[in-house]
Amino acid sequence: MRRRREDLRDLILSTASSLLLTEGLSSGAEHITFKRVFDQIEQGEGIRITNASVIGRIWRDQSDFQRDVLVAAALDAPHLDVVATNAVVEDALRSFDLTTPERRAAALTELLRIGSMTNFALLTGSESWRMWVALWSLHIAGSSAKPDEEIGEILIASYHDINEAYITIFGSIFERLGFQVRTPLTIKDFVIEMASVAEGLAIREALLGGPLRAIELPTGPDGDLQEWNLFGLAVDALAKTFLEPVVAA
Repeated sequence: MRRRREDLRDLILSTASSLLLTEGLSSGAEHITFKRVFDQIEQGEGIRITNASVIGRIWRDQSDFQRDVLVAAALDAPHLDVVATNAVVEDALRSFDLTTPERRAAALTELLRIGSMTNFALLTGSESWRMWVALWSLHIAGSSAKPDEEIGEILIASYHDINEAYITIFGSIFERLGFQVRTPLTIKDFVIEMASVAEGLAIREALLGGPLRAIELPTGPDGDLQEWNLFGLAVDALAKTFLEPVVAA
């Protein structure tokens, strides 16, 4: 049975994206060829596809296809990390006693500790995040020709979308805990600095091939030791710089 053009395109791009995630980028997607993708589909799905099925019907040529593979990878931004981190933080927030300023301050510290550990683990374990960072690097450095403007626009749009999601999350948390950002700083500044630290530490961990060290500090109830990561310590320090209690009028 002849497959619809859209279904065939989706199947090929999905398989190509999986190969790209597994093998990573070189100077682009040149190693993701029609033959390799078609062979994998035939082995996995039992479907035989030929060049005649796609060239001129779906893509002009193989380089046009490889560009679409990169576009698909750029669209696959790691938004799930934001969702999962927010779920953990919201669950913890419901368990805190927020009746006094001191308890709200302690709750903020604990939320930053828990949220940072959760987010960093998700980030460093995410194949889509690694691909996203690799695409940043490829776009910034340029390829054999000038950087692809469409891919650059997709990466920038995804970057802004994720920032806006974190701005909403942290804005809600700070307000509920009775904190505000000190003037002239903004919550956007906080999120950009936080994300920059996370990305830098995650790249270092990926390069070193193992987790950065955990640190135990007496931040728990009655001075109990609690585990922190370097990201959490940085976010806690940022919060102390950026935030102040809301003073009732």
